Amino acid sequence: MKQLLLLLTLFSAAYGADWPQFRGNDALTGVSTEAIGEKPSLLWAYETKEKIQTQAAIAGNTAFISAEKKIFALELSSGKLLWKFEKPDWQPSPSGSIKSSPLVSGGALYFGTASGKFYALDSSSGRLKWSFDAESNIVTSPIQKDDKVLFGTYAGNLYSLNKADGKSAWMLEFGIPIYASP
Repeated sequence: MKQLLLLLTLFSAAYGADWPQFRGNDALTGVSTEAIGEKPSLLWAYETKEKIQTQAAIAGNTAFISAEKKIFALELSSGKLLWKFEKPDWQPSPSGSIKSSPLVSGGALYFGTASGKFYALDSSSGRLKWSFDAESNIVTSPIQKDDKVLFGTYAGNLYSLNKADGKSAWMLEFGIPIYASP
């Protein structure tokens, strides 16, 4: 099944404000102050050839897209592929292996996978900075707090990792699956 990613002018009026994470900001309000034109039009389209089940993150002139087994960095103004990241050992489930919307912060891109791995990539090159094994499905979109990134798992664990090196700062066990962003 082929999936098309379509970005409309309403994503960013003349490449306006960043949308670096799920629902746009640290408060997860999902509200943008950008104006939408009278007649939004298609700027470009990019074919991922995989399912997309997450929201894009936008920082500067780059849109970061989580597809089934890949992360794409696309130039926001043109749709040109800047880089693509894929781990060959990812085993997508029937509903997809990346269900975590990415977070862009401080030159890094953070996201989790259904295989229980949490990743940090260099946002300008797509190179792997570090990974963390949470040993349980991750569908929550990460958030940041100071120098930490937080996410939850199906096993009911809430993790706080150091953004710089991926080391665990703390973990809380809730005992029930965590589906929503912290």
